[in-house]
Order: sequence, then structure tokens, then C-alpha cells
Amino acid sequence: EYMGLEEALLAFDTSSDGSVDVRELTVGLACLLSRRGVTDPMERLAIAFRAFDVDDDGYIDQDELMNLVRYSLRIKGVTVSQEGEQLRALVRQIMHQADSSRDGRLNIAEFRDALFRGLLPSNPFWE
Repeated sequence: EYMGLEEALLAFDTSSDGSVDVRELTVGLACLLSRRGVTDPMERLAIAFRAFDVDDDGYIDQDELMNLVRYSLRIKGVTVSQEGEQLRALVRQIMHQADSSRDGRLNIAEFRDALFRGLLPSNPFWE
């Protein structure tokens, strides 16, 4: 049985405030993946990688990584400015440590390794 968008949003709105924030959306999507039988961590990781690979080129570049980090921090309740220097510095540090090929972007293997090494903020999408 499939849930419509309106029903899904109502289910995701755990605070009952009439809106779905980024944390509620992520937790809801993670629950849907589990409900649909997507419990294998590698499959969840691949889904997360594709979700953040916005231009669908098979890599997470600096801008996509910034969105991923900002999103993950928001889930934890940390407010991060769009262009904050701390965020840019954190993303540069993650990229420097995770980008083993030194091409300025992460492929799925580098993304996986970054997660396993604890370089990326936690996120219910891939936990």
C-alpha cells in the first residue's frame, strides 16, 4: 500500500506544527527506506550518495558536500549560515581528508570511506 504525499507529510510532521522540517523529513525518509526493506547499510549509503549528487555526475563536489554537511548539521539542530566561514573550513577539511584521488570531488568509494572514518556528520539517512 502506497502513501500519498499529503499522508506522508502528515506522518513526517512529528511536532504537529503543520510543517515538516529537515530533521522530520530525513527521519521520515529513513523510516520509509527501512519499511521498504532497504536495511542494508551499503544500499542506504548508495541512496544517500545519489541524493546528494545533485548534478548526477557520479561525484559529490565541494558545493554538494557543503549542502550535505549543512543538511546533516541542521538535523542535529545546529544552525549554520549559508556562507559561513566555519562551514566552508569544515567542508574543505573533510574534502582534503576524504578525497584520496585529489580530484576535488568524492566518488562513492571515497564517500563510503569518509563515513566509516567518521569524517562526515551523522545522519539518519545512512545510519
